[in-house]
Amino acid sequence: MREIKSLKNEIQRQITLPLERVSVVKLVDLLIEFAYVSRASDVHIHPEEDGVRVRYRIDGLLRDLFEKERIDRALHQEV
Repeated sequence: MREIKSLKNEIQRQITLPLERVSVVKLVDLLIEFAYVSRASDVHIHPEEDGVRVRYRIDGLLRDLFEKERIDRALHQEV
């Protein structure tokens, strides 16, 4: 199992790729693996005006995956 930091870096790399190069399957796998490694009980995917916000419930608190970066809204439906 990978470390949280390496998973976060890989997710960030995926979401900064041009849309046509993003592997939605890989992105979802990474989000789920991050949840597992972080011991999250929930994953929340919220569409917003500036993109899609991903939050995890860890120790009873909802935490954002990233403070500023968002997944492109065009990927929300596929995710």
